[in-house]
Amino acid sequence: MRWNNFRKTLIIALALLCSIIMALPILAGQGDGSGGGKNQPLALVSSIPADGQKDVALPVEIKMTFSKNVVYMTVRDNNSKCFTMYSKDGKQVPIEVIMADDQIEFDKRRDIVVKPLQELQTGTTYTVKVSPQLESKSGVNLGKETALSFMTAGAAATALDPAVSTNKD
Repeated sequence: MRWNNFRKTLIIALALLCSIIMALPILAGQGDGSGGGKNQPLALVSSIPADGQKDVALPVEIKMTFSKNVVYMTVRDNNSKCFTMYSKDGKQVPIEVIMADDQIEFDKRRDIVVKPLQELQTGTTYTVKVSPQLESKSGVNLGKETALSFMTAGAAATALDPAVSTNKD
């Protein structure tokens, strides 16, 4: 008789424990994990180098931090196509867009790194443009093109004028 009472108590306790464990995700909150709901705008909140920064050392990788998760697997492919880089003369610079896996590196879910695939020139201004189609995990788009510019360190390269001779006779 005592064994039956113990078994019933144990079964009830285990059932209650299982119910609590299953309810934890629901009790944890109603967020979508994006760091902001659908009513919160998506925006570029910071970058390294900062917009307008001068004397940026080479080589450089541009790290952009957004207000929401922009690397989630459902938006990752779209977002990787939303970045372009140009030199001041309008020539497009080939880039690699680097995104962390937000399931492994949760703290990097709002970061995207743009890495130039060619050597940048010294003393030159470059602009990285972000398309309005950049999307957060919660489905919110950037909505407008965003750009940041920076100037690399050093003197700008100048073409030699063939009419000017440096030869002293």
